[in-house]
Amino acid sequence: MKKVLIIQAGFFPAKNYGGPPVSIKNLCLALDGLFDFYIVTQNKELHEKEPLLANNNIWHYMWNINVKYLNAKDFFPYKFNKIVSEIRPSTLYLQSFFSFKIVIPTILYAKKNKVKLIIAPRGELLSGALKKKWKKIPYIYFMKLILPKNTLFQGTSAEEIKSLNFFFPKWDNIFLKNLPSPIDLQSSYHKKKNNTTKFIFLSRIVKKKNLKFALDILKDISENIIFDIYGPIEDLNYWKQCSELIASMPENISINYCGVVSNEDVTKVFNQYDFFLFPTYSENYGHVIVEAMVSNCPVIISDNTPWNDINIVKSGFALPLSEKELFVNAINKAIKMDQQEYNKLIMNNRRFVREFVYDDVSVEMYRELF
Repeated sequence: MKKVLIIQAGFFPAKNYGGPPVSIKNLCLALDGLFDFYIVTQNKELHEKEPLLANNNIWHYMWNINVKYLNAKDFFPYKFNKIVSEIRPSTLYLQSFFSFKIVIPTILYAKKNKVKLIIAPRGELLSGALKKKWKKIPYIYFMKLILPKNTLFQGTSAEEIKSLNFFFPKWDNIFLKNLPSPIDLQSSYHKKKNNTTKFIFLSRIVKKKNLKFALDILKDISENIIFDIYGPIEDLNYWKQCSELIASMPENISINYCGVVSNEDVTKVFNQYDFFLFPTYSENYGHVIVEAMVSNCPVIISDNTPWNDINIVKSGFALPLSEKELFVNAINKAIKMDQQEYNKLIMNNRRFVREFVYDDVSVEMYRELF
């Protein structure tokens, strides 16, 4: 059986790395039995120095995946090459482009040993994610000098493919979307309370996810609502700005910060809410959006994600960030929905998930890729 070695910045039980660990977990589950999957990752939580696991540098087995957690010093080429040589993979699958401490040794190994290399930047090259261009553009040009010619880049949205074609026109760039979590659509309906509508924000607390915009919208709502915020606070200065907005909210808006949610509990948390409010600046996929929809929690999102067709099937709202009033109108409409209207929205949501989220074609394309 062919071996696929996945290199990424972080993996479970870490909670703060966002969508990439979910993408990889879903991929390995979908292709279980067809390939032997190995993951080499950092032994730390995002933005923390303390080790994630005390017992590192050994293979852990979870979800039929072999996972090894390495300290920073183990990513230097000599030690890294020794670990990769023990596995002898047919494919190296890299889950970042800018995490240079793990990217550079992976590229150098692939080039020296002529191993197939696939790079999935996971949205890092989207315009909304390219902050500090004065650092990143020179890095991109440097990487072009050391990249093997047969490197393949994977984009998971049309926007990401456009970015890859712009930065790497001489390399092969393929569109292959992420696979959703293998969750059964629930048959039960959430009972919407007419007196207080419950909204949720679940994501990393950083500027890109645009929580501040969500709070600014809610200041214009006159009805009673509950807005609960979940996710790791990565940008303390940004959270301070959000906290100042929260403190100035009118009495009809109840806002709570509820901490970090483990991947296993995401569906259970979404089940408790009427709507997911997520005006993100950009998502190349947006696992959290899919998890909300699969959990029967309709979404109110920006139109900077791959899920704008929810407007066509009337299963949610995908709106331009330049039109704040449209968000206010959508929230007011959500609040005023009676149970019958809400049930219809849920039915449309289920139809959308079945038709546009789950498909066997992508699984087959991943099999062919490896």
